[in-house]
Amino acid sequence: MAGKRLGEIRINKRTVQIGHQVYPLANISRVQSGRLTRGRTGAQLARFVVFLILVAVLTGLVLVRA
Repeated sequence: MAGKRLGEIRINKRTVQIGHQVYPLANISRVQSGRLTRGRTGAQLARFVVFLILVAVLTGLVLVRA
């Protein structure tokens, strides 16, 4: 996702365009700043790998006992 373009912000005299959405400036009553963070894909991947290892071990145990 590092190279993926998420959208752009354009400000005209009467409108603000964020991505595909257009907002009239007359209707905007408040603006807040925020922080955009990326998800923890490394942690999710590690949990998935541990899950796969557990499934493989349990499958091996079931096959040995059969």
